[in-house]
Amino acid sequence: MNTLKANENIHKLKVERYENLNKTLVNECRELNAEMNKLQEEKENLIKCLKESEESCKNISNILVEFKEKCLSQESLLSQHEFTIKDLKASLKVERETNKELNATKNELQTLAHTMNKDRRVLHNAIQEMKGNIRVFCRVRPRTPNELGKVIYNINFVHEHTIVVVLVSCSGKSKETRQEF
Repeated sequence: MNTLKANENIHKLKVERYENLNKTLVNECRELNAEMNKLQEEKENLIKCLKESEESCKNISNILVEFKEKCLSQESLLSQHEFTIKDLKASLKVERETNKELNATKNELQTLAHTMNKDRRVLHNAIQEMKGNIRVFCRVRPRTPNELGKVIYNINFVHEHTIVVVLVSCSGKSKETRQEF
């Protein structure tokens, strides 16, 4: 009996020790379960974040592809514009040279026209002098039927190049106007 009591005490101690150990293990299990739940939530959050990151990466990859395509089209457009600019610069150079030539020709023609105009004036004046330099002449209208009986004017031929016209007043007064042509 003593042995059994001693065994019982030993087993009670063992049971108490196992119960304490069991309580410790249960507590550790609870803590580990809580920690596992936290880790599970973190895992789910990380999975969600990973999916979002993958979607974002896909979107960014698509955008990058679009930008590469745009870049290629812009590069081709740029090369076309550069070619056009080179062509326009060459055309501009040719046009400037043509413009200089035309300006020089215009200046020569203006000088020639001015010289020719001077010569024309000199020749015109020479022709006028050769004709006798007559630039003024006199015209007399015929008398009307009312004027036939009256003396209104007198015409005198001074010499072969000069005529003197003497006008008499219509009222009969002695007012005379003398004009020489």
